[in-house]
Amino acid sequence: MPAVYIMRHGRTLWNAEQRVQGRKNSPLLDEGRAAAATMAEFFRDKELDAVYISPLPRCVETADIVCGVLGLGYITDDRLLECDHGTCEGMTIPAALDCFYGHVAALGGDIWTTPWPGGESYSDVFARAASFAADLKPEPCLIIAHARLNSCLAGALSGMTPKELLDLRQNNGTLFIVEDGILRLLCP
Repeated sequence: MPAVYIMRHGRTLWNAEQRVQGRKNSPLLDEGRAAAATMAEFFRDKELDAVYISPLPRCVETADIVCGVLGLGYITDDRLLECDHGTCEGMTIPAALDCFYGHVAALGGDIWTTPWPGGESYSDVFARAASFAADLKPEPCLIIAHARLNSCLAGALSGMTPKELLDLRQNNGTLFIVEDGILRLLCP
């Protein structure tokens, strides 16, 4: 399988405020737009046959910058939406994690299969990511999406266990590269 580049959207206001976004949106910051432009320069000498993105506005804005520089179009796919964090969206990360872990404990579940209150589980996100990965053509492509979704997608493409992919972290504007089943992180 040729290289699959998995990029996290540019940094947003809620990223800076350390808030859980999930399906909600906040605008890209100037630094997020600048990171997208830097990423576009990285891709100038790379072969890309397709660009797939989450339909959420922060990914669309990132893709508009990257693809505008490269003269490429993109395809949106709902399977690339971020994890639905339900009632915890908009909370600070510590408050959201307290809410989630309390919910997991109350249900006697685990963090992989227990859904966020009013949202979805990480195993649900993985199922969407794996479905998308299974449909990828063997061509070099760029995917612009979100932190948890990208971890699940990288895990699906490289054969990681749930524990391994839950520990996987990706900053805004950085890349996971999966080639021949091997995962690398790149910070251009």
